Amino acid sequence: MNEETSLHASDSTSRKEDRVAEILSKATALCSTQDYSGAVALYTSLLEALPPSDETEVRVLALHSLGDLYADLGDTTTALEYYLDSLVEAEERGDYSAVGIVLHSIGVLYGNEGNYEEAREYLKRSCALFRETGSERMEVRAMRNLGEIYLSEGNLTDARECELRAMTAYDLLDDPVNAAAAMISIGGIHEQQAEPDIALSYYLRASESLERGEEYTLFAAALLGTGRSYYRMGQLDSARFSLEQGLAIAEEIADRRLQSQYHDTLSHVFKSLDNPRAALDHARHYITLHDSLLNQERQKMIAELQMRFNLERQLKEEELRRQHDVTRAMMQTQEAERLRIAGDLHDGVGQLLAAIRLNMLRVDRALRGINFDQKALWERSLQLLQRASSDVRTISHSLSSSTLRELGLVAAIREIVVDMHNTGSLRFRFEPNGIDENLPEEVTLGLFRIAQELILNVVRHAKATSASVHLVQHDNMIVLMVEDNGVGFDTGKKREGMGTRNIEARVRAMKGTLHFDSQPGHGTTVTVEVATH
Repeated sequence: MNEETSLHASDSTSRKEDRVAEILSKATALCSTQDYSGAVALYTSLLEALPPSDETEVRVLALHSLGDLYADLGDTTTALEYYLDSLVEAEERGDYSAVGIVLHSIGVLYGNEGNYEEAREYLKRSCALFRETGSERMEVRAMRNLGEIYLSEGNLTDARECELRAMTAYDLLDDPVNAAAAMISIGGIHEQQAEPDIALSYYLRASESLERGEEYTLFAAALLGTGRSYYRMGQLDSARFSLEQGLAIAEEIADRRLQSQYHDTLSHVFKSLDNPRAALDHARHYITLHDSLLNQERQKMIAELQMRFNLERQLKEEELRRQHDVTRAMMQTQEAERLRIAGDLHDGVGQLLAAIRLNMLRVDRALRGINFDQKALWERSLQLLQRASSDVRTISHSLSSSTLRELGLVAAIREIVVDMHNTGSLRFRFEPNGIDENLPEEVTLGLFRIAQELILNVVRHAKATSASVHLVQHDNMIVLMVEDNGVGFDTGKKREGMGTRNIEARVRAMKGTLHFDSQPGHGTTVTVEVATH
């Protein structure tokens, strides 16, 4: 766990709350600078640091924030997964305000994806919860988003009803800015219903409300609607006055989308005023801005795709690093356990067997007078004891090679090959080439264990008459190849053996590559390639 996101059990509640607030603030700042991988790392580390019985809203908030992050990147599937996880957490805690917020986010997500039916259901549920919990502003916000869904579906009546309710609520909340925003939306709906006179009344009310404030974008939008309504009512001079006033504001705040809409509408107004030169000039401005906005939108989409790709790549790299660390730790633990068992066998069982054999040999000299059958049984017991001692030495040696520690990789592999060759049933040869004996311990030990496992696989399973081990170093790469002329196998079938899994785990831990080349009746070649650093 990263110390940056650790929550110590000894910390006081206020200290933990401060740490959590600091982490969440830092993650939000990373999102604002588009360092999404850093933000994801902070959120996920925070989730891992929280106790399973977390009774605060932190887990809900972190999961919801991850949903927001992926929603911003356009990754709807991942965003929805985090939102749903957050929803489950909020419902389990009985935090209905949080449930409403998550439902609202899911509704907006579905709406952005064009799934209006799901969007409506989630937004309606969020409205009901906000009403029950007294979250008036969130209820109005959800109501307006629901109106947007109705508008997208072409349901102008229900869209208008939602905006009217929002406008009334904002008036009661003494929020003239958001009330004006609702008026502008209502004006737009009446425009679509071919009711420019009603639309004009809402646009004028919004303009009057915004005229003395600093919400210049909304004010410009209200003036644009005013100009369009005058134009559709045939009041061209009034339309021109409102549009030119609004265009000046749009240019001052550098809002190119509004500027584009103003130039488009003014081109029609001047055409109706029989001023083709001014109409053409505004039309050219509109085309230039429109093309620029399209290009900007394309660039934004490309940038979002690139950010998603970078985030996915970075998260995969993080996961690979984590898996590598886990595998490496597992291998180190396994090796330590091998050394411990080898020591126990050598110092404990091995010495005990040796002592028993010495005692039995002493007794043997005192049993000269026993009969033949008893003598044969006694000698057989001595042979079995000798075999047990030999097996203990072999197992101890396979668990911990003193040759590897003292003489290096080449000598240790050669020792295994010679031992297998001397069994007489299999011709084994070993061909090392250019091996640097000063390799890192991790590489030396890993290659030795892989070679040991591959050689044992040949002896146990291949039914081969000859086999070879090649160990070659080229610059910073080492290739280990084990070949046999045995029965082979179908490489398309999954290999479930523990030995194969151990080999794959060790190769993965060394960030190497592993390749099996075999087919039934034609032997097997296994190639392992790893870096020396």
